[in-house]
Amino acid sequence: MLFLPHWPTDYLKRRDPQLKAPLALYEHIKGGLRLAAVDAEAARHGLSVGQNLADARALVPELTVCEIDRPLLEAAFADFADWHSNASPLVAVMNEVSAFGDLVLDITGVAHLFGGERAMLRLLLTRLRDLGYTVAGAIAPTIGAAWAVSHFARSQVVDAANLDAVLDPLPVHALRLTEAQIAGLTQMGLKSIGQLRPRPRKPLQARFGISLLARLDQAYG
Repeated sequence: MLFLPHWPTDYLKRRDPQLKAPLALYEHIKGGLRLAAVDAEAARHGLSVGQNLADARALVPELTVCEIDRPLLEAAFADFADWHSNASPLVAVMNEVSAFGDLVLDITGVAHLFGGERAMLRLLLTRLRDLGYTVAGAIAPTIGAAWAVSHFARSQVVDAANLDAVLDPLPVHALRLTEAQIAGLTQMGLKSIGQLRPRPRKPLQARFGISLLARLDQAYG
């Protein structure tokens, strides 16, 4: 799994060197203008997706802003995914959470060509960073685990024996849950996956739906 949290702005800055950081992209939502993407520098200034554009400009007067072109970015990210066919014969855009930013690579039987899993992960991350992309990555036994680790932990290779130890401390957000599910779990004091996992499954399903259990099972295999 490769996670590029600032891919829209990183891509546009590579495409147009005239665009200067801090950079944010905005879109029209319910009659207002809200941030749809921010680069790393804008994030360091405290800006985030969903923020009101006027508030963002007040906080960061030097902010560069552009309206987001989602069809352009989605097409570009699909091409970006195809570029990774040199690392894996099976590459997919994981668009459950966002249309761009998450790439899944099936490296079964491939890693040895790059010197092993750790060397392969290091190579993929290094070449993207050299191109100006902010990126994190993880290799894990399941897609759910790889997504969780790449988004909420340091880049690493996780083997099956260490899966519980790595996933348990992560926040429940790492299970790709809905906002309503996360809010409900937080009200119950269940903030980490390790707190959630030992709970009886039937009451969890009754309150949060089968999708919660599916996400747990997808992560732990």
